[in-house]
Amino acid sequence: MDASLHKNPYSNGFDILCADCGSHFPSYDSLVTHISFTHPSSATQELACKSGEGDTSDRHPQCAHRFEGETLPTVFDAFENDKHAQKRRTTGNPAYPFLDLVEVELARWLNERLTSTQIDEFLKLKWVRRHPPSFQTCHTLRSWIEELPSGPVWRTAEITLEGYNPAPRNGNPLLIYRDGLECLEYLYGLPIFAPFCAPEPYGIHTAYGQRVITDFNTACQAWNLQNKLPRGATVLPIQFGGDKIEVTNGTGDIEMHPLLMTLAAIPSAMRSKLSNNAWICIAYLPVAKFDVHRDYNSVLANRVLHEAMDIITRSLKDAMRDGKEMADGYGNVRLVFPPIVAFSGDLPEQLSMAAVAASVSPVTLATTASFGEGHQHPPRTKAHTLDLIHQVSQKVDPWKLHDFLRECGKVGLNGVHKPWWRDYPLTDPHFLCQPDILHSDFKFFWDHVHKACQIHVGSQELDRRFNARHKRIGYAGLRRVSEVKQMTGRMYREIMRTTVVAIAGAVSPGFMLAIRSLMEFLLIAQSPRHTPTSLARMTTLLRTFHENKHAIMDAGGRGSLDHWHIPKLELLSTWVPAILSHGALPQWSCDAIEHLIRTEAKKPFAMFTNHRRSDFGTQCARHLDRLEKLRLFELYSLFTTHGIDLHNLHPTSEAGMNDVEFNDASAVGAARTWVANSLPGAERSIRGPRLSRNLFATGSLRPEDSNVAFHLTKKPTATYRVDEIARIYQLPDFHAALVDYVRGFDLDSRCGDDHWSNHSHGAGFDEVRVWDTYRIQVLSIYDDAVRLDPETLRAVPPNETYRYGMCDAVLIDSVKANGELREDVRVVFEPVPRKGNIKLPPHLQVPLVYIQDFAFNDLNEHGHPCKAAGIEMYKLRRRLYADAGGVAQRAGEVIPLTNVVRPVDIAPAHGQIMLDTVTEFTALEVPTHFWLNDLWDKELYETFVSGYE
Repeated sequence: MDASLHKNPYSNGFDILCADCGSHFPSYDSLVTHISFTHPSSATQELACKSGEGDTSDRHPQCAHRFEGETLPTVFDAFENDKHAQKRRTTGNPAYPFLDLVEVELARWLNERLTSTQIDEFLKLKWVRRHPPSFQTCHTLRSWIEELPSGPVWRTAEITLEGYNPAPRNGNPLLIYRDGLECLEYLYGLPIFAPFCAPEPYGIHTAYGQRVITDFNTACQAWNLQNKLPRGATVLPIQFGGDKIEVTNGTGDIEMHPLLMTLAAIPSAMRSKLSNNAWICIAYLPVAKFDVHRDYNSVLANRVLHEAMDIITRSLKDAMRDGKEMADGYGNVRLVFPPIVAFSGDLPEQLSMAAVAASVSPVTLATTASFGEGHQHPPRTKAHTLDLIHQVSQKVDPWKLHDFLRECGKVGLNGVHKPWWRDYPLTDPHFLCQPDILHSDFKFFWDHVHKACQIHVGSQELDRRFNARHKRIGYAGLRRVSEVKQMTGRMYREIMRTTVVAIAGAVSPGFMLAIRSLMEFLLIAQSPRHTPTSLARMTTLLRTFHENKHAIMDAGGRGSLDHWHIPKLELLSTWVPAILSHGALPQWSCDAIEHLIRTEAKKPFAMFTNHRRSDFGTQCARHLDRLEKLRLFELYSLFTTHGIDLHNLHPTSEAGMNDVEFNDASAVGAARTWVANSLPGAERSIRGPRLSRNLFATGSLRPEDSNVAFHLTKKPTATYRVDEIARIYQLPDFHAALVDYVRGFDLDSRCGDDHWSNHSHGAGFDEVRVWDTYRIQVLSIYDDAVRLDPETLRAVPPNETYRYGMCDAVLIDSVKANGELREDVRVVFEPVPRKGNIKLPPHLQVPLVYIQDFAFNDLNEHGHPCKAAGIEMYKLRRRLYADAGGVAQRAGEVIPLTNVVRPVDIAPAHGQIMLDTVTEFTALEVPTHFWLNDLWDKELYETFVSGYE
């Protein structure tokens, strides 16, 4: 087995060529560089990288073979052979020792939600005594749970460093862990994930031969790992994650360090949903504190950490060297090799795992002095780090901490002399430390990009601009942003989507270009799908930022600092290679980790331990063990009660699950999908996430073969006469626009002229039903099998609360040759036929909308819209017409609701100082010019990425 992962890491044997010039390249990184410099804005590249009919998927030819005719027990087979198995068969009660399946559900709820004291109090309630369960005390309940078959067994190991005593009130470091190989067998053998777990690598290409990268299995590294293993072997990639957390809420100094594990072979859409329980806690790493000088305590703590990781992964290393026969979720036997492909954690965690100091990068050979230079440094490989450790150890005894640490500091090491990955085949810290969207994207933006904007624009002025953003339902209001001390990832995204348009007009062109380039780079990095073209775009944008970052410095955006030595800025240069080797970045984000360290450590500590330093970790482990046992036993009892096979055979498993079925399963939950397929209706007993409504399947309004669906409530907001709409909604040309639509005179027919109809022309009906809100749902532009969450949009008339009304902007499916774009929905209505059963024409039997147009402000010599320099967005203005009195009025049109494509964000274009009259209620009314904000989210960005040129 070739232990090197750095030989041709970005090529898999496929033909690599440029869609523009047809040139061939030896690797994908060289193709990306070529496109970035030679074809940076190529429409041919964009077309060649779009998915559609003709896409191909090439499975690795020598992977994931199974042993013919051999099977091994799955996780659920253990319930057929435990101490209660005979009793279950003789009594006909699969839920034994519990009374029935309902009592199992009660036991699970009590065990998850209540402490032991609370459970006893609940069981003593008079009502409960009238309907007593078969267990009378918490002790009995927990003893029954602990008798159930166990998954991976929890163990303890005390780690001692000879000659060093623990700090007062702290005992010797105690590792509470489960064997890594047992956890791997447990996860891989779960029938819940059997239809979804796809360990085989495959290459996806568009009809034009361009590579598509999504999950890890579609990336270069998965294919290369398979090449290094025996024919027929199964690569089972492991993802670790972890972080330290203080569990005492400021009342003490107790910290826990949970280590989490999942399979990268489980699709990211499924393992990122925590309700699927695709992550398991495999250890509580020791948080060691020694009675030494603080300069040496971190060195000793890191050594304890690596020794603990060594113990956990020992059996995984053996399996990686020799292979391990293991059952998949169907019981099929495969020869498995388990490389660790990623460790999800923040930068300090990754530095610790890579055994390097904070003054260097954990991924490349860059040091503090070279951070922010803007070019990619050579990789920090396993061989390089081990060679440095060996050289220092030859000079100084590793246990002479003062001298050893001094020498380590010279070469960027943190003092660990036996890193846990030193003897783990095909596991390298350069690839292990994958970019983390939460910290390297969102936190980097907040700490540095937003700070620079705040300094240059001014905190008060920037807060006013954020507060004046047009408020949309479902999105947070941004008030007093400069005073925020801590926030969630969602709030980071809310601020990021508005930053560029908020600072426009108040910063220099160079400052704007640098910020715009960086924000666009960070947005593309969040994409779930990449091609050489998107990666070349990222490369170009990062280069543009570095070429213009001096403008930020010149404007004082770095405050008192005169350098760009930011570790996270240096890591940005590694993102494109990381996507090529390991797939889209969101799958490695710490969002799930940050939540899990609370549910797996902080919550168990607070609710299910006595807070004693000596054994709180083991009490947390016992609680997690009970949760897993009951979760599996509930499924076992449910299926066995109804005589259902315990193998998760999806109805379409032989033909392969299609994309829509897979995405539905990811949203609903793997366990609920299994139950729904085997026992329709019983899935309500399995907890899962709250699902958003599917407007494509509930009889809502949907054009044929469209990517958008709508919903209007059965009861309208009001019914008005046609001649009342102009007064109520303050729309002088409503009647003319409506009659033009009725007569078939749309804007194209009129060649862009004003309305041809007037008040003397009748509409053919007298009343309309109107709705103040409507819902819209669109399919993802990256994958039309993915439904985005429905969004509620408004078309509220002027009233006491909203002086000008409250309306949201949308994109429609027609962009006229004269550069006009229709977007502001003012009225949503439906004609009411006159009495006498008069049938309206087909084009009046559908919901309609009255829209007020925005025109593009800037056109090129061909009359096509073009983006404003620096901000690289389309600038808009209202389309106006002169009424009979010569007064300029906003122009409007009536179109079918089904012409709406998707919601968009339109932001006011401010000057150096924002007008006091601009608020969140008037943001689309008072200003004269606006920005079409394509950085609102990655879906909208991808819609406009090719522009209207």
